[in-house]
Amino acid sequence: MAARPGIVRTAASASPEYHLGLVGSWPLEAYFRQSDLEVILDEEAMEERTERFNLLLRVVEDRIWPFGQGSEVAPRPVVAVDLLESDDERARRAGAELLGRL
Repeated sequence: MAARPGIVRTAASASPEYHLGLVGSWPLEAYFRQSDLEVILDEEAMEERTERFNLLLRVVEDRIWPFGQGSEVAPRPVVAVDLLESDDERARRAGAELLGRL
């Protein structure tokens, strides 16, 4: 799913690109366009859960899509804010550090 065209990774899923040092079994967190929702749901087997999930998709309306063509990773400020919203203390700390480097 992470390599799917139109998916823009964020939070811990962007750790390698921004050298955040977050390793482990983080869920894939990514943005995608609302117009891609039906295709993704048709092609990918998914189960909706609130606990122990391995995928968090953030749907963005096409008219306000903020990412450039071919973007695979969200910009640093977006990644930092998404990390700061995490329930995990390590992720929040990484988000604060990344925000401090801007």
